[in-house]
Amino acid sequence: MPEFIGKLNFYVSAADELLRGEGDNPSIGILLCKDKDSSVVEWSLRSITTPLGVASYQLQEVYERTLLEIKQEAAEEED
Repeated sequence: MPEFIGKLNFYVSAADELLRGEGDNPSIGILLCKDKDSSVVEWSLRSITTPLGVASYQLQEVYERTLLEIKQEAAEEED
């Protein structure tokens, strides 16, 4: 993950330099990970001053929950 933090920091800095307008807030970077190790995240972000966030996600769980909701809505419409 440390290599991705460096790249994300680069792109956030570039976006602020090249795209940010006078009234715009600073850009933030969000790195989504399948899983995260708190120590690695802490060490990777320790000297970074750009606002960055790291979050984990579970795509399968979201997919299954969304699919279940769609099936339930379809069943309700049939009734």
